[in-house]
Amino acid sequence: MSTLQLGICPACWEMETMIPYSPASAEKTEAEIFNEIWAERPHVSYLSGRNLDGYYRTDVHFNMFHHVLSKGKFPQYKTDKRNIILLDPEEHWLIHSGTKSMRDIYEKNTGASFSRLITIKNEITGNIPDDNEPGRPGNEC
Repeated sequence: MSTLQLGICPACWEMETMIPYSPASAEKTEAEIFNEIWAERPHVSYLSGRNLDGYYRTDVHFNMFHHVLSKGKFPQYKTDKRNIILLDPEEHWLIHSGTKSMRDIYEKNTGASFSRLITIKNEITGNIPDDNEPGRPGNEC
């Protein structure tokens, strides 16, 4: 029987530490993915182009990262970088908690375009219907 079948990481077996091994634990965390995205992309909102540098390493740092396809309904896309966009924290709030009227006013005042979410969703999935529109109850990040 191999060390993997025993549930023990092969490297740990060698060191005799016997740490339980799970293939899932080898995957990157969301925070690691978010940090990679921050390093790779311009620090601007996908919807409005607003600069996001002022939110870096603040209490709302993680609010800048939005899953276009919800993690609950599409767990296979949770750490897919194509599914994670940078947003101004106010835009993120508007997607999850704002009304259509509030988003319309925000678009008028800032030039943002919430319809871009539909475009990127379609690019990722090839048009899988998901009821994951901005502001719908149950739309989770």
